[in-house]
Amino acid sequence: MRSIKEIVEAVEINETVTDEEMRLALCCLNRLITFDRMAFMALYQAEKGGKLSTTTQSSPEWQCREHLRRVGKAFEKTPDQWLGWENNPENPDYRERRQKSIALVKKVEATLKKGKKNDLSVKAS
Repeated sequence: MRSIKEIVEAVEINETVTDEEMRLALCCLNRLITFDRMAFMALYQAEKGGKLSTTTQSSPEWQCREHLRRVGKAFEKTPDQWLGWENNPENPDYRERRQKSIALVKKVEATLKKGKKNDLSVKAS
């Protein structure tokens, strides 16, 4: 399997990629976007609280460097290497965890819609 960078580049120049390459590369990119979203949220909270830093994780410069490091390292690897078996959609345990996560998010969304704040318990099955 090609590296994430090679797969993305192949798609950008209209070359063919395998279904597995596309599927797993998409999972990788989704995870990388999640890391970036979390970083932006942390920076927003730090700024809102007047706690932006120049040397810690609440530093825009630190987050920018971390983003470049994270993406650079990820793009060197194949999607299955970067994801690892624990985060591979082919892993039944991963799929089970994902279903539980989806159920939790739906419950939180429904609770927030109703205006309730204390009923966020989820029963494990």
